[in-house]
Parts: sequence; C-alpha cells; structure tokens
Amino acid sequence: MMILFIIVALVLNVSFMMWFEKHDLYAMAHHGYAFLIFLGLFGVLLGLSFSLLKRVSRE
Repeated sequence: MMILFIIVALVLNVSFMMWFEKHDLYAMAHHGYAFLIFLGLFGVLLGLSFSLLKRVSRE
C-alpha cells in the first residue's frame, strides 16, 4: 500500500516536471529552484499519502 502511494507521488512529480519544462519556467528556475520545487512537492505528496494511510489503517 505504501509503495503504491510512493509510485503515485513519483508519477505526479514527473508529470509536474514535464509541465514545468513545457511552459519554459525551467529557463527561469535553472539555479536549482526546479529541484527544490520537485523536492517540496514530493514531500507534500508523501505527507498527504502518509496521513491518508494512517486514516485508512485507523478505520
């Protein structure tokens, strides 16, 4: 179950990065900002999935 959440988070991050490159925001954020956004988004998604997992396991 946890592996599934991690895979979903990774897929969402990859699609976000593709959207990021397509809209040429990459040129603005080439100083490592893109990587920080990637890490931040991954952290948020991981946190959400963990809270969801705790809620499901509690019920």
